[in-house]
Amino acid sequence: MIRDFGFWLLTSSLGAGDPNPTPSGGLDSIAPVVDPDRVTPGAWGFFSFVLLIIAAVILYFSLRKQLKRVDFPDDPEDSGDSKVAGSASSGPGKS
Repeated sequence: MIRDFGFWLLTSSLGAGDPNPTPSGGLDSIAPVVDPDRVTPGAWGFFSFVLLIIAAVILYFSLRKQLKRVDFPDDPEDSGDSKVAGSASSGPGKS
């Protein structure tokens, strides 16, 4: 059933209409001139832009949730440098 649907989708997309359509349907007509200032992305551009915004918002909330789970030290000055400095000053060679 899924294979039949895939085959139908493939054949309908490849065999959809004339590969070189003309507005009047005749081969003698001249193609219309497209004004480059009036070309817009259309519905596909709008929907893809909205999809990108939704994905960015989902990623933002996911990152915010993950960062809330991380346990950051309260005082970064006491983390690793003071332990290294303290052990060097109280080493066995110190008199």
